[in-house]
Amino acid sequence: MPKSRAGLSALCAVALAVPVVLTPGAAIGAVAGGTSPPVAAPLSPETAQEFLDSRVAELLEEHQAPGVGVAIVGDGELVGAVGHGYADIDRELPVDPATTSFHTGSAAKTYTAVAVLQLVEEGLVDLDEDVNTYLPDDARVEDTYPGDPVTLHHLLTHTAGFEERMDGMILTDPDQVSPLGAHFASSEVERIRPPGGLVAYSNHGFGLAGLVVEEVTGVPFDEYAEDNIFTPLGMDQSGFGQMDQARERFDVPTFHDADGEPLPDYYMEEIPAGSAVATVEDMARFLLALLDADKGDGQRVLTPESVELLLSHQGGPASQVNGAGYGIWEYQSSPDAFTHGGDWIGAYTRYVFVPELDLGVYVAVNGSDGTAASRDLRTAVIDEFMREFASADLPMGEADPAADLQPYTGVFVTTRKSHSDLNRIQEIVGNLRVSDNGDGTLDIAGPDAVDDRWLPVRDGVFVAQNGGDMIEFVSRDGEVVGFSAHGNPTHAYEAVGTANDPLVHLLAAGAGLLVLLTGLVSLGRPWDRPTTAARVIAGLTALSAVVSVGLIVYGLSDFNRLTQWIAEGSLALTVPMWVTAGLAVVMGVLTGTGWVRGWWRVRRLVHYSSLTVAALVVVAFGWSYGFM
Repeated sequence: MPKSRAGLSALCAVALAVPVVLTPGAAIGAVAGGTSPPVAAPLSPETAQEFLDSRVAELLEEHQAPGVGVAIVGDGELVGAVGHGYADIDRELPVDPATTSFHTGSAAKTYTAVAVLQLVEEGLVDLDEDVNTYLPDDARVEDTYPGDPVTLHHLLTHTAGFEERMDGMILTDPDQVSPLGAHFASSEVERIRPPGGLVAYSNHGFGLAGLVVEEVTGVPFDEYAEDNIFTPLGMDQSGFGQMDQARERFDVPTFHDADGEPLPDYYMEEIPAGSAVATVEDMARFLLALLDADKGDGQRVLTPESVELLLSHQGGPASQVNGAGYGIWEYQSSPDAFTHGGDWIGAYTRYVFVPELDLGVYVAVNGSDGTAASRDLRTAVIDEFMREFASADLPMGEADPAADLQPYTGVFVTTRKSHSDLNRIQEIVGNLRVSDNGDGTLDIAGPDAVDDRWLPVRDGVFVAQNGGDMIEFVSRDGEVVGFSAHGNPTHAYEAVGTANDPLVHLLAAGAGLLVLLTGLVSLGRPWDRPTTAARVIAGLTALSAVVSVGLIVYGLSDFNRLTQWIAEGSLALTVPMWVTAGLAVVMGVLTGTGWVRGWWRVRRLVHYSSLTVAALVVVAFGWSYGFM
């Protein structure tokens, strides 16, 4: 799965594959490259091994993660690989780069894209054909936008327009997992925008791409990948599948939380979206195959033409900001580089490779280090390595007082969200407010913002004054509909009106909660039965609302806990809100009866009526954001 922004927005990551569950979901300004110029000394086995042995070990110590595996490739070969720390802390099992098969998370989406492109090479599928051509009738994509069908091109570039629904994606029991076809036959994921527009990270889309591979070849997806990707490349310790199956075949490490405690295995329905394992040495073989399509341990899995297609800019604004290739992301650096990361529950990976320099690096970690995804161990390793070989210089911008910047102002929310389940909470942690500073620059504020002064580069393109990132606005029919960020192309931000402004929703819910708390104040004499009942119900409603909101805030502050709650179907996020809703209904009955029978004076009736309205506002917030 899946997403990088700080703490709260890690929820996007696990949607990965979740991670993402919530990938590397990342925030605007999560610049993925260094800023130093390339070093003069070329990469060598000696310099690579020194980095792997010393600096990676130091970073592991700094981040206090359980274990890490790193592989470096260059000049057509594996330059070095290392494992530091533990694959299992309790048993003190060391990480071995050749045998420890880490959960790849969403990095496996690149495998899926390769599988689809192999079918394109054989003439079995067309990237621009309606995907329903290749799907069984019970798994067909709804014709939500007549005349705008979803294609494999859209699936592989995250531009199909699906919501990023999390409900049912993560399971705790492998017996609950359905075959791909059965899963998509019962899928309720909605199309929420026409295809071909803004990028919105989609595990669902890659799951569908995997189903196409199954349907066209008549071979289960995991078997197809093994026969046509892993085996030809000599990736003997890699494979798609559920974790119980993977542990029977490979040395899969234990996943750990930020405290070093072991986590249980979780399972995902849509394995092509990211349920795979691989050693870092195996992933090095895969990177070599992409760096030189005529090599890869003497084998190839794609023609040079298909590799070029994979790495071409396929999704996102076709301009200066990064976008999507097929199952891969452009990486912010010069020379051009490509990347993909993965977040699972207790597992984090990322690779970056630079074709022009014929080098690449892959990092896998088997536990959270308690930091934001933009500052975690895998990112620290890659940033330090890449800083030696590539730069992330952005174009210069300049304030333009004569420019009309009003068309770019407004509220923008992440496209990686759901309209029908808990993942809509992404809108609260992933929204930005753009305003005109009045001096020819823009101000961008919000959880993901990196600067409050953005300088125009050209029409629709702005760079942060502090050099943190660059954005490009997208217009349709002369109206700005969203923007994309250079540092994190995995999702965009789309414009919303006041009625859909998350801040307005938060303020309304907060005001409702404050009003509810006044229900703890006496409404009348305690020996008056109606008054006593009304007071008790109002107090219980306020209490349940506080508990509900408190649990939501706690979940958002602890990514692993929130992910576990979602995966295990915990009632922590839903029962308190349902209790609040039930009590609000009772309050409504008491309010109506109080007015009809004149239980209290008008002042007290107005007060109790306001408590009822406040309770309903809190409940409406919970309903809207999937907490019911």
